[in-house]
Order: sequence, then C-alpha cells, then structure tokens
Amino acid sequence: MASDYTKWLTKVLMLSPNDLMNQKLMIYLYEHVYPQYDELKKLGGGGVKGNHKVQAHICYVSNRWTPSDDGRKNNKARYLDVAIAGYLVQVKSEGIGK
Repeated sequence: MASDYTKWLTKVLMLSPNDLMNQKLMIYLYEHVYPQYDELKKLGGGGVKGNHKVQAHICYVSNRWTPSDDGRKNNKARYLDVAIAGYLVQVKSEGIGK
C-alpha cells in the first residue's frame, strides 16, 4: 500500500483487504485512476490543498458506491475511473484551480 490514494480509499472502506490482494484491480487503479487523481491534485493547487481536493472526491464517491446484490455492478475500479473522469471534466469546465 505504497500510494496515498490506496490508503485513502482503504480508510473510507472503498477498498477491502481482499481488494488490496486483487492484482487486476490494483493494476487498473495504478494505471487508470491514480494518474487522474494526480491531475486533480495538480488542478486543486498541489500539495496539501490538492490532497484535500482528492480526499474530498474519494469521500464523495465512496458515500455513493452501492454494489448490486447480483454482482453485476461491483467493478470498483471502473466506478472510480468513471467518477474521477467525470469530476475532472467538471473541474476543468469550472476553471477551479486555475
């Protein structure tokens, strides 16, 4: 768990211990989601201010994650990817952090 993003996702219970052992999920996060978190951090002002922006987003999406009972919509990595991609579009269009 070298990444701060992984720590934050675990803290809000978005990632479970089983998720941390799932190589496919973790690779997807590192390749697709975490670079977008880096971009949000930069747009948010970098440093501590940028970290708070990312943490606020992670808390927001974790509160809205509702896995389905039948297991069809349980792809956390894809959910996080779509959520941050949409949020980055919103942040860029509002000019926040510029």
